[in-house]
Amino acid sequence: MDSSEFLCVGKIVGVHGIRGTVRVYSHSGDIAEFSQGNTLFLRGPKGDERVCTIEWCKPHGRHFLLGAPELGSREQAAAVVGYELFALRASLPPLEEDTYYWEDLIGLTVFDQKTLLGRITSIIPTPGNDVYVVTDADTGKETMVPALKSVVGRIDLAAGTMQVTLPESL
Repeated sequence: MDSSEFLCVGKIVGVHGIRGTVRVYSHSGDIAEFSQGNTLFLRGPKGDERVCTIEWCKPHGRHFLLGAPELGSREQAAAVVGYELFALRASLPPLEEDTYYWEDLIGLTVFDQKTLLGRITSIIPTPGNDVYVVTDADTGKETMVPALKSVVGRIDLAAGTMQVTLPESL
């Protein structure tokens, strides 16, 4: 799937009940991506792909429960555990200014002043703010960069860069 057209919005992490309900981990924590009638594209660990239409979705602890007509039984739901969920970017609600999808940030090259820190390899959600894990390819050193306006300066998705000003404590 082309990342310019599709966005990974979550992952199926388990089943719930006997009627084909799946437990979904959302990358954004936002239920808007899982609105009734939206189409999701599923990609399995081996690259196999499926399509499903959201029948309903509701919060359930740290996850969402999701029902789709294509997943009518527990067996059908169990068969897609581990699959990633993709949505068409065009079908997603518009982002607020200075807001980005995680998938667009992972892989950016991060600089502090003019010093190369590395690339964003993952993002850790926390109650206060996200934390970008920046890994130096040469040394393997990880730097935790808080996703705060006071730390993160310019983000240029087209150039694949992020400029940060790390606090002295980091």
